[in-house]
Amino acid sequence: MKALITVLFLLVGVTSMGQSFEMTSLIKQEGNGIVEGIVLDKAADNEPLIFATVTVKGLDKQVETGFDGSYSIVLKPGTYTLEFSFIGYSKVIVENVLITSGDKSIYNQTLDVLSLNTTNNTVAQIEKQ
Repeated sequence: MKALITVLFLLVGVTSMGQSFEMTSLIKQEGNGIVEGIVLDKAADNEPLIFATVTVKGLDKQVETGFDGSYSIVLKPGTYTLEFSFIGYSKVIVENVLITSGDKSIYNQTLDVLSLNTTNNTVAQIEKQ
């Protein structure tokens, strides 16, 4: 009986030591690259812009920035177009974003508040109607 328990412990010990499981292997996708960065608010002295949207044009892929204004997108190698947007701000489109296998590309972006282009002439036309 003692021999059986010793063999059992030996087998369990060997099998658990022989296997290595890396949690990052579930997240990390070999052959892909990462584009990441921070979206900033130009009107607020370049403070991080929370919940801004970063869209990869031509793909059904978009993310929102976190509380620190950061974003990260895993993409297959290739050339992409990114669109940075937020309600009440001008959209910014960045073309020719090159993603290479195993590399990280950083694209920080600053968004500016939309300006209302009203003139006295436009206001006068609205008043006449």
